[in-house]
Amino acid sequence: MGLRPTFKMKVMRSYLQREEERLQQAITLELAKLGAWCVDKARTEGDYNNWTNNLRSSIGYILVKDGVILTKNFKKTGDGTLGDGSEGMRKGIELAEKLAGSSKKRYALILVVGETYAAYVESRGRNVFTSYEQMAAREWPKLRRQLKKNLDRRRF
Repeated sequence: MGLRPTFKMKVMRSYLQREEERLQQAITLELAKLGAWCVDKARTEGDYNNWTNNLRSSIGYILVKDGVILTKNFKKTGDGTLGDGSEGMRKGIELAEKLAGSSKKRYALILVVGETYAAYVESRGRNVFTSYEQMAAREWPKLRRQLKKNLDRRRF
């Protein structure tokens, strides 16, 4: 006498599909929150003069899943006095999309500063973005562990 399942495979596949979708939504949400937090911090706490508004406007992120862009976060930060930041925002989006196209990961949070002179500003002792990018790299493993814990407890 063998074991006989009391469920139908169609029901099992449907259940597994729903669970996978919930997990993917949770991962996407956490990565987007992490990206938004880093970008917002960098835009508001950057300790440099932003004369043309291009540097702050070039800061942003793109969230990619399997090579498809899910969301992006870029905005003009200028008031238009010496520039509205549209050129910086364009450069940031271009760089992020270029990096997104070459991503081989299942999920990728791509944080960028599109203006090439950002490294120069940071070399002069100003905080533009590197510290927030490093913070994201430190925070993601913690968030991933919390997601796993919530998955084990079915709380996501």
